[in-house]
Parts: sequence; structure tokens; C-alpha cells
Amino acid sequence: MTDRKIKIRYGITQILGSLGMALFLILIDAFSANATEANLLFENNEYSVKVNDTFKVPVTIKADGNIGYYEIVLKYDKNRMQYVSGAEAEDNGLVTLQGTGWGDEITYSNLRFKATSGGSAGLVVKEAHIFDDSEEIEDYVLGETPEIHIEIEGTDNGKLPFFEQLVVDERMEATLETYGIVTDAPVIGSIKKGDETLYVVDMADYTPDINIWDYKLITDLYMGVDMTYITDNAMNVRVIPAMDSNGKYTILAYNTGNGEIYPIKDITVGGIDGKRFFLMSIKACQNIPQNISEEDIGTETIFYAIDHNGEGDFYRFTADGELEKWDSSYNPNLENIVDVLKIVAIVVVAINIALFIALLIIKRRGVMRRVKKQWTYMKDGVVDRKQYLFVIRELTSREIKRKYARSYLGIVWSVLSPMLHMIVMTLVFSYMFKNSIERFPLYYLTGNIFWSLFSTATNHAMTALVDNKTLLLKAKLPKQTFVLSRVYTSLVNFGYTFITYVLMLIVFRIKPSFLMLLFPLDLLLAMIFATGVGYILSIMYVFFADIKYLYDSVFLTMLMYLSALFYPVTRLPSVLQKVLGYNPVYLSIYIARECMVYHNVPHWSAWLKLTLYAFASVTIGYIVFKKKQNDVMQKI
Repeated sequence: MTDRKIKIRYGITQILGSLGMALFLILIDAFSANATEANLLFENNEYSVKVNDTFKVPVTIKADGNIGYYEIVLKYDKNRMQYVSGAEAEDNGLVTLQGTGWGDEITYSNLRFKATSGGSAGLVVKEAHIFDDSEEIEDYVLGETPEIHIEIEGTDNGKLPFFEQLVVDERMEATLETYGIVTDAPVIGSIKKGDETLYVVDMADYTPDINIWDYKLITDLYMGVDMTYITDNAMNVRVIPAMDSNGKYTILAYNTGNGEIYPIKDITVGGIDGKRFFLMSIKACQNIPQNISEEDIGTETIFYAIDHNGEGDFYRFTADGELEKWDSSYNPNLENIVDVLKIVAIVVVAINIALFIALLIIKRRGVMRRVKKQWTYMKDGVVDRKQYLFVIRELTSREIKRKYARSYLGIVWSVLSPMLHMIVMTLVFSYMFKNSIERFPLYYLTGNIFWSLFSTATNHAMTALVDNKTLLLKAKLPKQTFVLSRVYTSLVNFGYTFITYVLMLIVFRIKPSFLMLLFPLDLLLAMIFATGVGYILSIMYVFFADIKYLYDSVFLTMLMYLSALFYPVTRLPSVLQKVLGYNPVYLSIYIARECMVYHNVPHWSAWLKLTLYAFASVTIGYIVFKKKQNDVMQKI
């Protein structure tokens, strides 16, 4: 059988295996007993915290059978609290927990908030929908709707207490009939402007009589309800038409992030034949250039203006009263730079600690003398380090040529393979996790390329000594050369797959960020860890050949499912979530996802653990390899 047929069969087997696993999960779900009632429970109904405290609010959904789908919307006091993490989505004071159920109980144990102001805050259930496989469970909440009262110790910002504000919000969402005004306009709320009440009109199926710019329409949230706004060509503002009791319209800018309303000023610049602009505070914008200072925002020396064609940009007034575009050229985000430097500092400190411990271990075992001897040997020119690196490059080149020797596409397969896997897994799992994982294709692809790097590097390093028996007998080369060449080969293949990864980042419109500079550091630590594991496996395979089947078929399979390649970690019980937190492969995947896909700063503990794992692995691996390498020739 030719190599080409073997590779085709191997590829078909992988795809069928993925589809088989998906079918297995679907069958398990299909034969589970469906729920008829469910409870939504908070662990505590009262909390007492201080300003700047971060606290958890565990939420549990309990049912008497299988949960098919759930969607829980929680409303929290956005005036005194800030959402931190743990939910599928957050928007303007609303936290959404949603997804496909697994079993009869779902727990969100890492839902976190931060207290930002003193006073009486809280959290309530705004909506709760729980389905079995066929229909919604009627008794989804037993008893009264659960709510949480939170007393925050610290300076109060003067806003209404949370539960009093709820009453006001409900009135604002009322229709015009509540106020005794007859109109065909679709009113979804009201706004107080001094002593006057203005009524917010939805633009979805209604065109008010207003004369403004050549606008576009966009759908977004308003007070937790979907609404169609007026916007500019850049879609950087949300403008609402508001009607007074006489039917006269005005326009106001609404920031969906902070829920604040901003006035819009209509001016003409340049005399009678001048150009018409609509000016508003830059606080009303959805996106503000990163290099606009807090002082400029506070004094409003810079503002956002939209011309009659709908073109919006940032402007300021000149000394003679003319409008001038503000220079919005990009400057580095200092906050991200500081985050990058902090993480690099943590890794450097951890590396120094790991090296110090490694030196103590090496010295105790009497290996230090041999290391010094080897270094002197190399320094005197007996072993040329340039030739050493040359051999690694040649072995790597040989491995790559051998891998694609009889393939028509050759190296192109390394670019296409991750993309094809991503498409298959997206088709299989995107429906199951579409509401739980943002940008699922990139979420999976990031995990897949790092998993492939580790599994390929360690698997190939395992057989490095046995496969190169002839060279070991004929050439006087350091035996670790063959292990390093296999790891380096996996890194080269990773470089090819990275082309696909970059293309997908562009397709999904992931903007460049300084946090992406942490990706090479993450890759380096992952490679160091894989090298250490490769050292150990290469020695074990010489003395115990069955380790290949145990490692490839059992250990790697188990490790893959514990690395969260295609499912959200929040779906797991808290115990398993903690287990994943100590999995070095998952740590490298988590860091890559946060840096590249979601532009979040990975937690410092993940960096610390991955660094310690990497240097512990390579230290232990090197010691084992050096201790047993002299016995290798007798066994192979």
C-alpha cells in the first residue's frame, strides 16, 4: 500500500472519528430522561462586601431530568457593580447564561462581579427559559423569583438603590397608552428632560418626520430591549428619535455601554452655503480612539460630528471657529504594553526560580561536574556548536521531505489540514455550543494547533532514537540531537499551520493588539514543555516499546478531552474545572485564546504554572535522558 493511500485513509479515519464522537454525544443526550420541572437557585441571597471587592455569585439550575436548552438572563446593579467573568454574555447590566444542557444540573460557579460603589445593590432574574428536548418546562422556577440583596460598604454614588431603580425602569419601558397619549409611533420607553417627558420611538417599522443626515439603521439594545437606532456610516453612534407630548421630534445620542443620553447640536459651518454638521460628545461613541486623553474627554475639546452624508469623524474647533478634523493616528495602547511587560516579568522571575531549583537538583545528583566537562569540551572546539545546529536542521529537512514525499500537495497539507478540521468541528459542534462560545471556529482552531504541536512533537520524539539507529551507530553525535530535531520539525509544521491561523484571524476581523506579542512567549513555553516530555518518552520507548500504544491511544486521548478543545470550560463541574487549571496543554491553549482571539490579559497564575511546568519538564527530562543514554545502544 502506498504512503499516499495510507495518508488518505488516516485522514478519513480522523474525520469519521470526529463524526462518530459527535453522534455518540447526541445519542447519549437523546436517550436521557427529559425534565418536567426545574429550580433556579442562588447559593446565597444576601452578600456584604466592600468597594473594590471581587466576589462570586454561584448559580445552579436543577431539574428532575435532562435539560435540553436553557437561557437565564440576570439583571444586576450596573451603577454599583461591574461584571468580571463567568457568563456567556453581558450587555448593559444584563448577564446571560445560556447553552445546551448536560444532565439534570448546571452550575455556574465562577460568575464574578466587582463592587464599584457603596450602597444597596442587587441581582434579580429578568428572564428564565429552560427546555427539555421538545418544549419549554413550565415550572422552571419553583416559588418566588430568586433575588440577591448586596450591601456594599463604601462611598455611595448617589444613584437610586437597585430595587427602587427596578420600579423606575419598568415605568420607562411602558408604552404611550400608559401615559394617556394616542399615537401610532412604536414607543418603547420614556426619558426625562428637565420637567418634560420625551418618548423614545423605535425605528424598526416606523419613519418619524425628522430632517437629519443620510442615516443608516442598526439594531442594538435599549434598556434590555432590542431597538432599531439611527446611526452614521461608521456605525459609531446610536441615535434615538424622541417625541414630546405635542408630537415634535428631537434626536438624542444613547451609549449602550453606560446607558447615558447625550444631546445632539445641529450647526452649519462656513456661512450661508456652509456645511451642516451634527455634533455630540465623544462619550456617546461606541468606539473612541485609544490615544484620546481623559482630559480631552472631560473638557470635550474633541467631539464627534456627522455631516449631511452620514460621514462621522472626530473634530475640534479651531481658534477662528472653524471645524478641524482631529488627528486620530494610532498610538500604542500603554495599558496593553504594561500588561505585556508585567507578564514577561512574571515569566522571567519564574524561569529564574525554576533554573535555581534545577541547578540544586543537578548539583545534588552529581551531574554538574559532567555538565561543566561537556561545556569545556564544546568550548575547546571538539564539538562545533554550529555543526550541531546544522545537523538538527538537516534532520528536520529530512523528516519534512519524508512526510510529504509522495503527496501531490506536499506542505500545502499542513496549511489545509487545520482549516478542514476546523470546518468539520464547527459543523458538528457549532449548534451545540453556539450560545456558549464566542467565535467558536477560532476557539477550536486555537486549541487544535496547540494540541497538534504537543501531540506531534512528543509522539515523534518518542521514536527518535529507535528510528535513527543507523546514524547512532555510524556518527558520533549527541543523542539528544535526534530528539531535538523531531521537536523542531513539529515547530516547523506549526509555522505552516500558523498561516491558516492568521488567515482565519483576518476573516473573523480580529484586530491587532499588543497582547498578541505574548503569543511567541506562550509558544516557547509550550515547546520547552514538549521537549522535556519528548526526552522522557524517547528513553522509555527504547526499553518499553508498548509505551507508544499506551501513550498514543490512551494518554493522549484522555489529555485531549481534558484540554477543552471544542467545549466551554464552564460546562464542567467545578472539580473538573480545577483539574483543567493544572493541565499544561490547556494552560498554553487558554493563554493563546485570551491573547489572540479575545484580547484579554491571561491570568498571571496561568503564566506562572506553565513556566514552572515547562522548566520542570525539561529539567527532569534532561536528567533522565543523560542518565540512561549510555544504555540505549545496548537495547536498540
